[in-house]
Amino acid sequence: FYMITEGLVRPFEDISAGLQEAMGFDVAILVAMIVYAFVFYSLEFVLVGYLFVSLLIQTKYSDMSKMFIGVALAYSAFIALFALGSDVGVLNRTFFAVFSSIFGLYAWYVQRDARFIYYHLAATVLALFLWGDGVLGLLAKKPYLLGLAYLGVSIAYYAVIRFGKQEQKTLQAFLASALFTGVLSLAFTFGQPEYFFLTTAVFSAILFDYSVYSKEYNGIYASNVLLYLSLWSILRYLEVKALWYPLALTGFSYLL
Repeated sequence: FYMITEGLVRPFEDISAGLQEAMGFDVAILVAMIVYAFVFYSLEFVLVGYLFVSLLIQTKYSDMSKMFIGVALAYSAFIALFALGSDVGVLNRTFFAVFSSIFGLYAWYVQRDARFIYYHLAATVLALFLWGDGVLGLLAKKPYLLGLAYLGVSIAYYAVIRFGKQEQKTLQAFLASALFTGVLSLAFTFGQPEYFFLTTAVFSAILFDYSVYSKEYNGIYASNVLLYLSLWSILRYLEVKALWYPLALTGFSYLL
């Protein structure tokens, strides 16, 4: 597939200067985008077949099923990463990351191996970033919207923990995913006090609820720290002078 792609694209690279002058745009880039996208999507559908075969043979040929899944995930990750540096267009890059995210979730569902959740997490984070920054241009204009998207993903991961019945390793993987996307939401909303307040308040509630649910109360300390950050966000939004911060934080400590 790679050799075919290079063979189709290279001739246009050699004559791109003349075509660009005649037609007003770089034909080589357009051809490369179309060819790469076609080849990569073709490969993705082949990998879908691999995953389907892995499901069919899972009962009788467990090891071979794992091999098909491993090959599909490896190639899907390669396509997603290779696409980042190729001329396929940012929308196609996003779709390739989405493919990897879905494949990882499917692999976890079939094999019940918590490691696939981390694969799914990495692909989901990449897909959201490509969509938010590359397609919508949020990183430069409204990064807090990207942060809210990560917060939504964090809530979804935590919902799986609270309302699903999974083994311990799977719960830990989903918890790590919820925490990681929650931290990303804090990072992207930091510049906007009102949205940073929302993310810290929700993230604090998640940590507090999990601490009570799991009876591991150390998480309450982190929850309280986020509450202080929530108060700080309110003070920033109201444009309260820094001189009053110690008084407000002391009073809030008394309430806690």
